[in-house]
Amino acid sequence: MRRFSVLVIFFFISTLCLSNWANALTDKKLDEINKAIQSTGAKWIAGETSVSQLPEEEKTKLVGVLKREIPAENLVQPRRLRSFPDSAFNWTNYNGHNWMTPIKNQPCGNCWSYSTCGIIEPKVKIALNQPDFQIDLAEMYLTWCGRGACDGWYMDASFDFAKLKGIPDEPCIPLGSNSCADTCISRPQRSIRIASWGVYNFPTIEDIKDKVYNSGPVSVTFAVYQDFDYYHSGVYQHVSGSFRGYHAVLISGWSDSDSAWICKNSWGTGWGEPGGGQDGGWFRIRMGYDEVGIEEAAYFVEVDTSSINWLILEQPAGGEKWMEKTGHYIKWSSPYFSDSVKLECSTDNGTNWTEIKSSFPDYGNYFWSSLPSVASKNCLVKISDKATGTKTDITDKTFTILGRGDANADGSTSVTDVIFLINYLFKSGVEPSPWDLGDVTCDGDIKVDDVIYLLNYLYKGGPHWSCP
Repeated sequence: MRRFSVLVIFFFISTLCLSNWANALTDKKLDEINKAIQSTGAKWIAGETSVSQLPEEEKTKLVGVLKREIPAENLVQPRRLRSFPDSAFNWTNYNGHNWMTPIKNQPCGNCWSYSTCGIIEPKVKIALNQPDFQIDLAEMYLTWCGRGACDGWYMDASFDFAKLKGIPDEPCIPLGSNSCADTCISRPQRSIRIASWGVYNFPTIEDIKDKVYNSGPVSVTFAVYQDFDYYHSGVYQHVSGSFRGYHAVLISGWSDSDSAWICKNSWGTGWGEPGGGQDGGWFRIRMGYDEVGIEEAAYFVEVDTSSINWLILEQPAGGEKWMEKTGHYIKWSSPYFSDSVKLECSTDNGTNWTEIKSSFPDYGNYFWSSLPSVASKNCLVKISDKATGTKTDITDKTFTILGRGDANADGSTSVTDVIFLINYLFKSGVEPSPWDLGDVTCDGDIKVDDVIYLLNYLYKGGPHWSCP
């Protein structure tokens, strides 16, 4: 017992010593940075941040851009006639609205994914002229399905993938996913694509300002040094520490009075200074000096707004066989729509539509309690926004409603069903499945009466059956 107590005390003292040693090391590093800031006349404030307190191996996961020559077909010449405000601009406050999306915290070396998604999100808002449009793209989709690993990649490859495949909303493959297989079934329909992307190579300050103001935020890369971990506020310039790797962020604006670019990072809100309505996560960096390489290239995109699917019908998907008067769920996803919807059905491949339900909140599913009393293999369901009906989706393929009288379950009522019932009754043929298909008289049994009733309906204008 005494030996155990001694070990516990030793462990406690060792842990305390290691903690004090780590704190002393951090304090020394911070002191070195502050002295370097003073000696160089830099205009930023260093302090403890959520990043500076991480172990070094975790800090290395916060960079991840790989460098290579930019493809020639993506190099764009800047405009000759530039137009932008003289002193300052920021997409976090343009015409009284914040067009940027919230700060996130990358889990690995996939800053390139956060920069790619981060530039597409405000570009969609700008293209739609809807600053309050709710959009949150899935960085982990680009990570696992594009790169195939949660580490470094090339910016051009990231943009090419976003153009080819698009990127779905985050609920389709949320943070914490670790495989491309984790994506939702409707991922292709939920993805937003970029129409094109380009690069200004070694642009001037005026080139970048013009592109930011007239098009939207631009994606940039730069070299990260150890002192950047301690950035708290002000206009950053490198003063101390060794090189760690390359990083991708967004420039959303500038301030001539500070001679600084205003940038959005992906290191969480416990690092950096306030911006975009959040307590942290933003930074300013010295403008006009190609500080740590941030002005070497400016990436920009144009989005394909036609790829936005506001409502995505998931069930019925087509091919189902549902019995008349039974209940089934209609299911849909609505990553970019949150208003009332209307549901309709057609039993003639979309020629005529009948309302199922209207004027109810968009909550992703509706129990269709009683299917039409009809046999048809040409059934469709349509969902649309109730207000205008312009945002809509229709079942990709027809599904079948099995009605009484459709004994062979082929989606129609004809003489073949009469033959099917006769074969079942007199020649030990296959029984109808479900059973109700052959019970035309609705008496709970299949007899000759059902054959006669069906013949009378088909050839002598007899009444259609109506079961409770």
